[in-house]
Amino acid sequence: MSGAILHDAWNTRFADMVCWYAKRLIQKKFHSVRALCGNISAFDELAREPNASMLIMNHCSWWDPMFMMSLRYLYFRNRTNISPMDRTQLERFQFMRKCGLFGMNPDGAKSLELMTDYVQTRLRELPNPLISLTPQGRFVDVRNEVRPRPGAASILARNPGMRVWRISVEYGFWQDQRPEIFFSVAEIEPPLQTSTASWQRQLGEVMESHQRLLAQAVQSRDPQLFESILGQGRTTINPVYDLWLWARGKSPGIDTKHRHAYVNSRS
Repeated sequence: MSGAILHDAWNTRFADMVCWYAKRLIQKKFHSVRALCGNISAFDELAREPNASMLIMNHCSWWDPMFMMSLRYLYFRNRTNISPMDRTQLERFQFMRKCGLFGMNPDGAKSLELMTDYVQTRLRELPNPLISLTPQGRFVDVRNEVRPRPGAASILARNPGMRVWRISVEYGFWQDQRPEIFFSVAEIEPPLQTSTASWQRQLGEVMESHQRLLAQAVQSRDPQLFESILGQGRTTINPVYDLWLWARGKSPGIDTKHRHAYVNSRS
């Protein structure tokens, strides 16, 4: 039945292998992954939290699930993951069920109720569970307004006390030939009234505001605002030319620190 949930088939060993592969692919395709300074400690809290938790992220790229899996491999591999996915797509990639993905019809009349009930069941069954979602439900440019679907809010309303963290992410080019991933992460405080409507407003407002803050940091092109968690963080020119510079005792790559120092001195 197209309206029914296609169950996940979580397998820890398989999921760890796929998350390792995702991290390796990110390292190969991107120059670096940069987190806003001081944000990474939020992942320590997420890893230590003993109860069922939630992680949400904006949805702007095909790379989003790969990025999420690479973060799991790096910081919270102890968490059992479940995530919703369009059932039609998941039926094509059945192996992803072993990574905790379950299939649903996002536009079905009873999809919200079916998803929430399924998640409630899996949160009771799985050890140290984490529900990961992209509440926008579709690809949305980071410059557009954040309008989350009600799934995340519905789950939070039915689980008082559940902690939720959000990731803001965007992809862009700085000085290197390869793109870079920029992100921030923080816990979201619950609203005063923990209803679905209140959570819906809270999630939308927090995702929107932090997406804008991240955009400002990325637009500044100031590497001192970020810490590199994957990749060297240094811009390269060409492997042969960089080796030649290194052999001559010069720093390879493009260094823009003096430009930021000049801009800051004039601001």
